[in-house]
Amino acid sequence: MLAREAVRLAGRDLPDLPVVAIVHPGNVASWRVAERVGLERIGTTQRADGPRLVYGAGAKAR
Repeated sequence: MLAREAVRLAGRDLPDLPVVAIVHPGNVASWRVAERVGLERIGTTQRADGPRLVYGAGAKAR
């Protein structure tokens, strides 16, 4: 899976930076992919067009 490989490479090549996914709450497929590749829901953020779910992994994301 491409998303899993992206998370793996980011952790390997940029270990001091978090991996973050910002997902529309209604996009169930996107948040399921984020969870499946090991990202955890760490909060929410507000965008001009509405709220977003924030998923992350890595020391700074937690």
